[in-house]
Amino acid sequence: MVTVNPWLLIFSFVYFFITGFLSYQFSLRAVKYFIEKTTGKNISRAEPIVGTVSFVVSYGVSLYVLYIFLNSV
Repeated sequence: MVTVNPWLLIFSFVYFFITGFLSYQFSLRAVKYFIEKTTGKNISRAEPIVGTVSFVVSYGVSLYVLYIFLNSV
């Protein structure tokens, strides 16, 4: 039977929350930067795509880092 270290479990949940919040903040800043650079241009309508991609990429990278960490422990 496999036993899970409770500290790693707590750390993982805290990590999910913190990286989710930081990814959200990163996506807000990426969208603000994108809007500043493309104001008045036709490409500025891609704002939802930029926000979604920046959130998914940053959260995905942070989950991959957690995966690497948990496999090394």
